[in-house]
Amino acid sequence: MANEFHAMNVVNRYEGNDVELIIPPDDLTGYVTPEFQGPDGRYKIVLFQPTGDERHVALGKFMDAWSKVEMNIRLILSVLIDTDNETMPTVMNALGTRGQLDVMLSLAHVKLTAQANIEIEALLERIKVNNTKRNYIVHGYWALEFKLVSQGNKPGLVHRQYRVYDPSGIPLPKGAAEQAESAKYRFSIPRINSLTTELMRIWTDLGAFMNKHIGANTTAFREADRSGGRLWFLDPGHPVASFAPPDARK
Repeated sequence: MANEFHAMNVVNRYEGNDVELIIPPDDLTGYVTPEFQGPDGRYKIVLFQPTGDERHVALGKFMDAWSKVEMNIRLILSVLIDTDNETMPTVMNALGTRGQLDVMLSLAHVKLTAQANIEIEALLERIKVNNTKRNYIVHGYWALEFKLVSQGNKPGLVHRQYRVYDPSGIPLPKGAAEQAESAKYRFSIPRINSLTTELMRIWTDLGAFMNKHIGANTTAFREADRSGGRLWFLDPGHPVASFAPPDARK
């Protein structure tokens, strides 16, 4: 079968020894799935790969949520360093995510109130934790795990799709201890969806922080106002305004 996964693994949780696992051909044209139970009493289970787009949708939504967080990081940082919108992409690229957060925290100590510092420190810590996970997900690969289980008195097959980051270069861990250690590097689709939800919360919280502690009396807001734009990406619950693209400015 055409392999759409970098690694595949089979875990046996079925106590019987009357099962034959079959890998189908790459070209399924004319392929006939064998009888589930043959005349000899043995079960035949074909290892078909999932064909849906569930994993791609989950990854796409995760990256879209992260981009929203980055936009709010960019806006707050532009205010703290008092830099115009056209210059910010250069600044952001030069600093990298970790550098952006460090600079933001340092400037917050100088320019914002004590209460604002308490809140921004908590927000930046949440971003740092999720940035590490983002790196694992983005630089990982898709792995497919088949699990042979008992369904009544017959064998059954279930599967899980994981986004895996393995710094050791080994596709999937073998032993129980390695499995436990590698949990932080394995991201199932439900786990990715949960992280997406958290990123959306961070996006909203960053916008609320901006509106509460910095407000509209800033270079970024004044610049947006002059351009006729609005900063809509600040907070989905409290839309303020969004920057007009450079070529739309008069």
